Amino acid sequence: TKTLANVNADRTSGEAGNYALKIAKILHLFCQGDPVVKTHFAKPDVINNMLQVLPSLPQEVLLLVLKSISNISMDPTTLDLLEAADAIPSLVPFLSSPFQENQHQVLLTMYYLCQIKASRQEQAACSGLIPHLF
Repeated sequence: TKTLANVNADRTSGEAGNYALKIAKILHLFCQGDPVVKTHFAKPDVINNMLQVLPSLPQEVLLLVLKSISNISMDPTTLDLLEAADAIPSLVPFLSSPFQENQHQVLLTMYYLCQIKASRQEQAACSGLIPHLF
């Protein structure tokens, strides 16, 4: 994920966008893997980089990374790690996206995050999720 951030930050290279897309495709592929792989992606040093780079990504890359995070959230063993990384407040702003695909991926992630634990439901409410539900 650090590589994605570095490639995305390199606006001088004409190939940076192509490389960012390739990296996002690889991330997405791995995040569809087994629980061990998803747990590794949910660790702070990885997920924090993914969350930090989100606002600066082009739409095509952003959607793949949001899908990756959604896939990670489908594994119950990753939920506490995502909560600790403040994934909820990082993702809620994307519910205002003009792209319905982004909204769908974030809502799916919120569903998995908020399903089990009241503290995550509270964090989602405090982060502004509720107005987006209407």
